[in-house]
Amino acid sequence: MDQYVLLYFAWDKTLSVKKLEDITLVEEKGDAGDATGPIGCKAGCEFEVQDLDDAGKNVSTVTKKVFFIGTVLFMAPSKARCTNQLSEFQRQLEENGGNLEQLVDFAKEKMNVTTKTKRGASEKLSAVLKELAEDAPLPKKKKVAHPWSKKKKVVPKKTAENGTPQPKPKKKKAACNSGTKGNTAVWDEASSRQGRKTVSRYILQGQYTRAFKSMVKASSAARRALRRTLQMVVSAELKDLCNSSILEGSTSLEQLMCFRWQDVECQASKQAPTLMAAIHAVLGKKKMYNTTTSTPVVGSILSQLMFTRNKKFNASQHLVGILMWLAGCGRELFERLNHLGICMSISRIRKRLDTIIKDYDAQVCSWVRDISTQSKQQLDVGNQNIDKKADSTPSFTLCFANVNKKTEAGHQTTDNKNKQYNLVQTYAAKDRISCMHLDDSHPSAQDIRNIPLQTYMPSQADVQTLRMEYLTMVERILVNNISAFEHLHTEVTWHIPHLYSDQAARKSTLIPLGVMEKDESKIADTIDILEHLQKYVPERGDNMVKIVLYGDRLSCERVNDAQNARINHATEKACLQGLVGSIQEWNKRALLLEDTYKELFTQTSARDEGTLYHAKNMFGQITHNIHETFDHSYDFMVFCTKAYVTAAGITYMDDGFRKGAPDALGTLDDLHRVAERVVSMFFFPPNAAKVLESSLGEKDMQSEKLFCTCKSKKDGEGWIGCEYPGCTRGLWFHLGCVDMREEDMPSGAWYCSDLCKNSHTVELLVSKKTKRKTKVPSKPDHKLEYSKALMWRGLGHMVRQDSLREADGDRILMHWKFDLFEFFEKHHPKYFSQCHRLITDVSGGLSARLSHQILWNRTVNPHGGTGGNIEMDLQMEFFNKEFRESLKSAGGNLTEQTMARYSHLIGIEKDVAKACDVAVQRRPDFRAREKVVDSNNLKELVKLVLDHKLLHYIPGRSHSAFQDFILKTDIASPEKLKLRIMKRQKVLADQRQLFGSVTF
Repeated sequence: MDQYVLLYFAWDKTLSVKKLEDITLVEEKGDAGDATGPIGCKAGCEFEVQDLDDAGKNVSTVTKKVFFIGTVLFMAPSKARCTNQLSEFQRQLEENGGNLEQLVDFAKEKMNVTTKTKRGASEKLSAVLKELAEDAPLPKKKKVAHPWSKKKKVVPKKTAENGTPQPKPKKKKAACNSGTKGNTAVWDEASSRQGRKTVSRYILQGQYTRAFKSMVKASSAARRALRRTLQMVVSAELKDLCNSSILEGSTSLEQLMCFRWQDVECQASKQAPTLMAAIHAVLGKKKMYNTTTSTPVVGSILSQLMFTRNKKFNASQHLVGILMWLAGCGRELFERLNHLGICMSISRIRKRLDTIIKDYDAQVCSWVRDISTQSKQQLDVGNQNIDKKADSTPSFTLCFANVNKKTEAGHQTTDNKNKQYNLVQTYAAKDRISCMHLDDSHPSAQDIRNIPLQTYMPSQADVQTLRMEYLTMVERILVNNISAFEHLHTEVTWHIPHLYSDQAARKSTLIPLGVMEKDESKIADTIDILEHLQKYVPERGDNMVKIVLYGDRLSCERVNDAQNARINHATEKACLQGLVGSIQEWNKRALLLEDTYKELFTQTSARDEGTLYHAKNMFGQITHNIHETFDHSYDFMVFCTKAYVTAAGITYMDDGFRKGAPDALGTLDDLHRVAERVVSMFFFPPNAAKVLESSLGEKDMQSEKLFCTCKSKKDGEGWIGCEYPGCTRGLWFHLGCVDMREEDMPSGAWYCSDLCKNSHTVELLVSKKTKRKTKVPSKPDHKLEYSKALMWRGLGHMVRQDSLREADGDRILMHWKFDLFEFFEKHHPKYFSQCHRLITDVSGGLSARLSHQILWNRTVNPHGGTGGNIEMDLQMEFFNKEFRESLKSAGGNLTEQTMARYSHLIGIEKDVAKACDVAVQRRPDFRAREKVVDSNNLKELVKLVLDHKLLHYIPGRSHSAFQDFILKTDIASPEKLKLRIMKRQKVLADQRQLFGSVTF
């Protein structure tokens, strides 16, 4: 039995034996054992070798696994035989390539390899390969030098120090076979045939990557051909991509804000895969799999390439240019980056911005058309109410304020002076709480006179609601600052719900309507402003669907003055009655905070521990101008309030469940009990019953003509008085006007109507329940009174802000009723008038639709979410600040067109920046406003309050700057407050009577 050695190797490796294996074949005629197997197949193929005895029986069957990689070769040691046998053997392999027995016979006949060991076969094979490598290749063609080519400069050989010529070091020859790493740029003639066959085999087997790698590594001509091919492919792909690319410049703001780099990369990957593969290869493997960073970069590279190819693909350049313009970049920077293909020129950006803001109020105009259509439908069906669920007509409100800009001349002359630009800015806000389904008929003057006096006063239910707010706020403070209550964090009410909580959590739609160069301090300019804004008032025939116009106290007064100046005009539109002025919230909050600082904050108390000024010197820096530093002043007030409430909670805890167990955890009942004791310490709201029960003198009644329903004098006729002191029908009535004779006059109480009788009965019951017996100490503790006042006022500011953040209209109106007492006591007559007018409007002075709209749509939610509402005039302050900052980039060149462009882009800057962040997959940086102090400062102030026992009653002590300080919440002159309310009610009723059915 002969033994043969099967030798094989891979063409893509250097000529060396990779693996050797002995295969024993049985040589028998006829049905002798066969050993068959595929030739030239992939690695890992198996075949069987049968060992038969002399009788032809199977002795054993061994499964051999041979790794066929490339072409299997049987080599002979004879150099003469191997000259042409390699090509012949390769040809036969390619022709039949299926019967291993035939190949073994061929090897026995031609090769005669008879070694028995792997080592011996390896040595013989190495020798044969070495001899084959030494065969002289075919002669190469000599290169003919071009006649114009320069001759090589002969450089003399360097010599050693002894003068002997130094031999030139030999360069290492690169392997001549294509299968080696580090091949030469051009194959030699012998290996080229072998390399082509290898490439052909790779292609036939579908291994195109190996085929191209072999060609690119070994042939410069192949590389040039590949580059030309790729160039044609990329050019064709870009041509196809240019036919329908999303990088083509967009004309609308919506398209610009919907721009996404993911869409660009997705489209380019489908239509230009070759180009995208090249860009990804440049970025590297790590960037290819990190889409967060690679997608914007790939899209930016592609946008610049396509912009250079065709200027119409400028969506990215416009987006970058708009961001640069909004950031105030100069003309020179635009020109430089435009040449680099990064952005458009500044003139093109201005044209694009003018195109974007051309229809800045299109959405508001669509709301106006919808309201007009819905109003006509109501008129056709007899002014019937529409089903609340089916009502989808949008309603909106307007808000305006003055925004002044002063420019200072660098060198003042008679022709070049400082300029003051008086401007007015307006924006529209879509209502999140619908009101168009309500009745829109306006009340009469008599309806305003019949509004009960107790409507302007906080009721007993309002007092209980206010106490609940204080308790909730105290519980929040205790849970956040006392470790014994930290585990009750989820048990505390963090958002007080109301009827429209879900709608209040939606994001508001805000539409800036630009600025007008008008001075609202002038009546003529205010009339022009109202005439301009009345184009947003819907109309139904000759009537107007009135729109609420919000503003601060001064703006509301000027709107009222402008409407009074147009009172003699014929039509409702000419009388400027399409807009209903209403006061907003933020400026009122600033006024109340200023009153608090005037009462509790004085420089002379700098050495009194526990006062606001002393705490300011320790922790924070605030100024006396509350409107300019409202945020810091409010934060500082909240900080001091939290410290005092925390100290009060600790004091009552030590007296209660923690006595003797300092590490004990409090229960929810303990939290409620401690909060109740803290609130009971300072909760003394103004007593509205005193105002209602106060009596007016006859002189006051005669001077104001507060008698009878006839409002006239009848000499010699007797009259009778209504027992209810809050009667608004006349209080004193002629006997003839009430169909009564003198002998029929009752001896007891008499009421002019059931309304007065019921109201008086309820108020008497409430006054009995709320009447508290206070024991006034002989020597009051003025320091304790100061501490109580600080907590009362501080928590009052906090609950007012909380009601605005939740957009709770009922709680907001309740606070206005308490603020009516504050305005009267602190001598703010104009705020008192606006407050009285607001309560009148929502209590029957306006139609049901307008009352509902003013009550529940007083706030906006710029970002959406529960507790994210802010005052509308505060949002206007943000718009004003943004407008002033944007005008800085214009320098002193403030033309009407420039101011209009900047004003109409108010609010768009943040939207475009947000869209850019989304496009580049960057997380927006929402930085919270910096707080005045931190928890360590809070603990320090709590310790100071506890150490000085500022919450304990110690008679006779006081702060040096507040010697006789007493917490006062009641009204000093309730009868004067009652008289003023009646006066304002009469003025509003007379105005309504003057205007007829038109809203003032």
